Parts: sequence; C-alpha cells; structure tokens
Amino acid sequence: HAFVTVTGNQAAYLYDGTEHSADGYQVSISHPLYKETDFVFAGNASASGTDAGSIYMGLQEDQFRNTNPNFGDVTFLITDGWLKVEPRQITFTSASSRKPYDGTAVMDGRITVSGDGFAPGEGADFEVTGTQTQVGSSSNTFTYTLHDGTSAGNYIIQTVEGTLEVFEGLPAEEKKLYTLTIRYSAEGSRVFPDFRASYTEGTAYHVVSPALEGFTPDSESLSGVLSRDTVLDVVYTRNTYQITVRHKGFDGKEIAPAETLPVLYGTPYTVGLPQTENLEDTEYAQYTAVIPEYMLMMPGRDLELSMYYLGPDDEDLMLIDDYEAPLGLGSVFQASGMCFE
Repeated sequence: HAFVTVTGNQAAYLYDGTEHSADGYQVSISHPLYKETDFVFAGNASASGTDAGSIYMGLQEDQFRNTNPNFGDVTFLITDGWLKVEPRQITFTSASSRKPYDGTAVMDGRITVSGDGFAPGEGADFEVTGTQTQVGSSSNTFTYTLHDGTSAGNYIIQTVEGTLEVFEGLPAEEKKLYTLTIRYSAEGSRVFPDFRASYTEGTAYHVVSPALEGFTPDSESLSGVLSRDTVLDVVYTRNTYQITVRHKGFDGKEIAPAETLPVLYGTPYTVGLPQTENLEDTEYAQYTAVIPEYMLMMPGRDLELSMYYLGPDDEDLMLIDDYEAPLGLGSVFQASGMCFE
C-alpha cells in the first residue's frame, strides 16, 4: 500500500487589475518504490483570476489514477491549491474649511484619496455637497461614483467627512486645525495603512476600526473631540479557535474519546495520539495510528478532523513510520471522515 500526498501550490496578490494565477502541485510519496511517474492526473492544477477573492484549483482524489500494476492499493491524499487576490484598502476624505459669517456659504470641494489607492486605470468621481451658511458647523458631506470598470468588490473603502464652520465675526483667536492619526497593529507589526484626517479644534470624530481575519481589535471604534494633534493606536489580538480531534479505525468506528483543544489562529499545531489516560485496557490498544502526528496551520474558524488507525483486521495495509508532510492544512475525503495533514 502506498500513500501519495498531493499539495496544490498557493499564491496571494494585492488586486492590481491584472490576472494572476497559482499553478501546479507538490508530491510526497510514502513508499520508496512508488514514483511520481506511476500515476496520471486528469484534472487542471491551475487557479487564475483578476478580481479580489479566493479561487481554488478543485483538485480531487478521483482525478489521480494509479498506473503501476505492482501496486494494487494506492491512496491519494489531496490538499487543494488556491489563488487569493486581496482587495485594496482605500480612504476618501473631504476637506475642512472655516470662515467668518458674511451671509455666504463656506464650501470646499477637495477630496483626498489615501491608503493603497486605485489600481492603474481605475478611479472614482466625487460630488461634494457640504455647505454651511449660518454661524455653526456641519459635515462636509460628499458622494462618490466608481468609474466604469472599477468594481467595488476589489476595494475596501472608508469615507471620512471634513468639517465646514462659520464663526461669528472675526474671533480673537481662530480655531486651529488638528490632525488625527490612528495606527493599526497586531503583535508588533502594522496591519493596515494609518488612518489620517484633519479636524477643526473642538470637532468630534468617530472612526470604525477595519476588520482583520482571525484577530479582534481592542477598540471596535474610536470617538472623541480633538484639542491637539493626536495619535491613537488600535491593537489587534489573535483569536483562539477550537480543534476537535476524533480517533477512528478505517471502518469509521471511534476507538477513543474525542478531544477538543484551543489553538491560536494562524499558528502551527501538531495533532497526535489521544491524551486520555488508561486507554491501554480498552479497544484502543488493538489499533495503531497510520500517521502518528499531523501538522496544521490553524484557520480562522473552529475545526474538526479525524486521525485514522489500523486495526487487527487491517494487516494488509502499510504503516507510515517516517511521514514528512509540508506544513499546511489539507483535506481529503477518506473512509467516513475528513483527514487533515
């Protein structure tokens, strides 16, 4: 019996309006006499796309077929390959302006585009509608329309409205314009471009923290009133998710109690033999793990996986004593459960 592990290649890009792709796969074989030329592949090991999102190759076990007559039993363990195109982070900010009361309105049509900016050849039109005539202040409101060929799905867009103010006569001391800077970090590294906007002295602000997969910000939003240039920090903490491990024979029978373990998002974790005590006097003692340990990278969700064991009636199957799989998370439908490696 030979186990053939097929791992599709993976690639990630920032959206730039051009097509990207991830192609091919890596092969690891458990039996020293079984070669990569001993099987054929009838699928398409390629994932390509232009727009933001995830595209999978669609690798499946039935796309691989053994052609070596000396091996009657070959199991293909598949990890699908993928391409991920990340959306661009972009912020539109309208200007702030002020003037003494003279019966005419204060308006300011300037818009600043910051962050990752638009991909080449893409953009937006802006209509600034903010106006203030009477003594007081209001937001410099605006709307935007993306150009034809510019898809909102390829961008994460934040809008920030400046302030328009009309004051009574000439003040003894005009109000100052202050800058608010918000830095976003996780575990000592920046995870988003800094948020930066200008506000008139005494103006209230409210900024919602952007979402980051697998992490939770210490502040969902920041609010306050500026009286000076201010720098604030939003720190994201890595989330913990649950792994449930089931121990099964190849007949699908569970031979040891399931275990639920907490694991941090995005960290490697080794899943091994059951930790339950006093199993030597149970049916479990008659079974031997096919692969004693699985290494995986924890995704941003709870996970359930199975470890498979050879029982007393599985003597025709071969044990894997030295299994070296690439670090990563894979899945294959085998027997009655989902096997991860």
